[in-house]
Amino acid sequence: MSLNTFNRNLATRVIFVLLLTIIGSIVAPEGIWSGEVAKKIKYSLKKIGPKRNYGKVEWVPGKDKIITIDEEGIMTLDVNTGKREKVLDDKKIIIMAQSPDGNKIAAAGGTNAYIYYIAENKSEILAKNNKISSFSWNPDGVRIAYVNQSTRYIEIFNTRERKKEKELYGRYPHWSPNGEKLAVYDFAERAICIVRDDGTNRYKAIENVGAGYAWFPDGKTLCCVRGKELLAIDIENTTFNKIGDFNNTGSYLQYKAFSISPDGSKVAYTYSTFPIEYEHSAGSPWPQLDTDIYVYDMKTKDTSNITNTPNQWEISPKWSKDGKTIYCAIVSGIKDRNPVPAIIEME
Repeated sequence: MSLNTFNRNLATRVIFVLLLTIIGSIVAPEGIWSGEVAKKIKYSLKKIGPKRNYGKVEWVPGKDKIITIDEEGIMTLDVNTGKREKVLDDKKIIIMAQSPDGNKIAAAGGTNAYIYYIAENKSEILAKNNKISSFSWNPDGVRIAYVNQSTRYIEIFNTRERKKEKELYGRYPHWSPNGEKLAVYDFAERAICIVRDDGTNRYKAIENVGAGYAWFPDGKTLCCVRGKELLAIDIENTTFNKIGDFNNTGSYLQYKAFSISPDGSKVAYTYSTFPIEYEHSAGSPWPQLDTDIYVYDMKTKDTSNITNTPNQWEISPKWSKDGKTIYCAIVSGIKDRNPVPAIIEME
């Protein structure tokens, strides 16, 4: 292979990964991936709603519904009937997070952020003239952490006392299951740090990783992505194990595209493989990807390809609260930014 051909191929792969990242941020902020087969398990895939530009998706506590952002504001979608209901009519919303009890929604768009109380149908301003991102509710449903993009600090707001309690250095806050500490990201160090909610006892759990991570229910382990590897991190001993089954060439693993089951026994993820040796020219189509959802069993160490559909992508898995169903989005390819919502029922 000539040097010019090598450079063209390298540039093509870089552009390709950038396009995948763009789709991941627009279609599903939780991310996209795809993968390699290890073991089959039974499942059924069912489309549950119309093709739309859905944003972040969460399950509504105690109900067979998901809540999401689309062109009309914040909506719920019944996974059994496909019925859509509007919760909040605000077309400027770009991020949201519902409280653990499902009674409140933190929402932000433009330059304002607020807390919306669903039953009372009222809103309370959280921040004015500041760009807010990365909401994370404490398990108590009272405190919420978020990033103030103006100061680039994490702020903790108490919704019961209606006041800001604390500022912490970092980005992308994630409360621990017991609500006593947070995992935060240090961009300068490319590290995930653990810190108590009062700002004390801060330390690095792992370095040289991306900014996507989540807690296992035991509160002692984090899941994150490092390059093309999915890791389980023991935060007390600051050690880690590789999980999942990945192909090291011709593949793509987006750093936020995984979901941990409620009991912590499984991790669902999306993983993409593509032909590594190809030359892309202007006007020619991108190569067909193999993009499916996989489930890794933490006990048996088995990896199962639970979707195997060559003509469509399944992305952005999200476990239901009972661990029996996985939400996902279906797209036809890299340029499809209006996914079809679907659920995967495990058998």
